[in-house]
Amino acid sequence: MDAKTYGMEASLYFAKSARAKPTALVLRRFAKAADAIRFAVEDLAPALLRGCSLEINESYYFGQEIRPLYEDRAFPLRRRGKGGFKCNASPRFRGGANHDRNEE
Repeated sequence: MDAKTYGMEASLYFAKSARAKPTALVLRRFAKAADAIRFAVEDLAPALLRGCSLEINESYYFGQEIRPLYEDRAFPLRRRGKGGFKCNASPRFRGGANHDRNEE
C-alpha cells in the first residue's frame, strides 16, 4: 500500500466480542485508512482482528491481511509498540470524590 492510500477514507467491520453472532457486526468509518488500521491492530482483541474486514477505496482486506499494512514502512502513524493490543480501550478515572482533598 502506498502513502496516498493510507490517507483515504476507510470502513472497518468487526464483531462486538469474540462470542458475538457472525451477523452482529459493528461498522466504524474512519477519515483516514491509517487510523482504521491502527485501531484494528492496537485496540481490537486478536480474536476480533482475525474476523474483521477493512474496506479502502473498494479494496478489501480481511483479518490477518490488516497487520502487514500496519507493519509496512509506508504506514504514516506512530505505533504504540510491540504487541499492539491493549486490554482497556477507554481510560478510567482513578480518583474518587475525595481525591484532591487534603487530609490532616
